[in-house]
Amino acid sequence: YIMNKLIKMILYRIWHKKAYLFLPIIVTPIVLLLAINFTQNISTNLSIAIVSENENEILESKSIEVSYVKEKPAFSKVMDGTYDAIVTMDNGTYKIETDKDNHVKEAINNFLQGKPYDLTQSSSHRGEISNLAGYIMMFVILIGVMLYKFYYEERGTIEKRILSTPISALKYIMSHCITVWGMVFFPTFIIISIYKLLIGFDSTVSIAGIASIIFLMSFLGSSFGLFLTSLIHSEENAILVGAMSVIITTLLSGSFREITVNGITLFIQKVLPQKYILDYAICLENNQMINIAGIVYILLLCSTFILIAVCLKYGKATQLS
Repeated sequence: YIMNKLIKMILYRIWHKKAYLFLPIIVTPIVLLLAINFTQNISTNLSIAIVSENENEILESKSIEVSYVKEKPAFSKVMDGTYDAIVTMDNGTYKIETDKDNHVKEAINNFLQGKPYDLTQSSSHRGEISNLAGYIMMFVILIGVMLYKFYYEERGTIEKRILSTPISALKYIMSHCITVWGMVFFPTFIIISIYKLLIGFDSTVSIAGIASIIFLMSFLGSSFGLFLTSLIHSEENAILVGAMSVIITTLLSGSFREITVNGITLFIQKVLPQKYILDYAICLENNQMINIAGIVYILLLCSTFILIAVCLKYGKATQLS
């Protein structure tokens, strides 16, 4: 009951400060529609370059685009997405250079030899929904970090009054977190759901599956934003630190495009929650077994962010009392 009152109070203040709604109501639909348009206009097929003097050789596939080149391209062409693989002949056998997983490599090899192949079972195969999830992830998490304006405004007199009442720090913190989560989740989910129902995606992921993907992104963004606002006393500094952290970690997670990882990069990627959200979307799209440990890790990390924020606020409430 108390949290409902607090959330209503925050929503009341939001309604009377229309500028606050600019990000979730105006910017979010524009960014999402651009991301959807980009997703539907890019090819999800594999593109391979075959180094061969014989351009009369014909290999055709609905899921693999073949380009014949006389000179072997640099591997950087694979890294920047020009090609997914480069194929050369080595003593009568195909040599495949790619940054994809072994299943993709095996599928390409079978395709070249005229054998049956299946790319959908690859752990890295991305369709429209997982591509869309990758493209909007950074934006959704950033929005969650940037919507704690009222939390900062309440610092000082208003916060002292609230925390000096029987209202606990946990309920106070969670009311802000839930409000920000809702401001991120509902516009994103509604727009993507309407598009799916009216136009549709070339994907088997259900609306419930889409909702779960957006829920994880929104929860990560709102909890991380809460964590930053509890540690950093300046709103501008919190947004700056949050933006830098989100951009760097999302790029390293392979959100926009799968990246080759090894050594320290592999270790970093294994601790990034964005990577597990993307893996979850890929599993849903390819009807693969979901990595439950990855989902639990995301939820535990988000809960840890909230717990730290609550502990810091409890300390402040104790000082006030």
